[in-house]
Amino acid sequence: MWLKDIIVPGYGHLGGQIPWCWQQHPLCLYSLDTLSQLWQLLYLAPKRTGATLTAQQEWQTLILPRYLAQFAAEVKGCEHAAQTNRLVRS
Repeated sequence: MWLKDIIVPGYGHLGGQIPWCWQQHPLCLYSLDTLSQLWQLLYLAPKRTGATLTAQQEWQTLILPRYLAQFAAEVKGCEHAAQTNRLVRS
């Protein structure tokens, strides 16, 4: 799975911010779908250009952190998150 194979091990503290109950939240599901497709376009392209590098920088510093902030807001106070503080790593 893209999330456990790429994001969690490769993005350090950012990957560790994904709540364990992400599958219970449609916003997280839709967002992860978009994020995975964007990541594939940015990092699996056969050729890197200046535009690609700029887009990768935006992914690292703007896009992924903002999506994770949305996830945190989405799960704040949810019944699943209240049960435990586990992250996706488990």
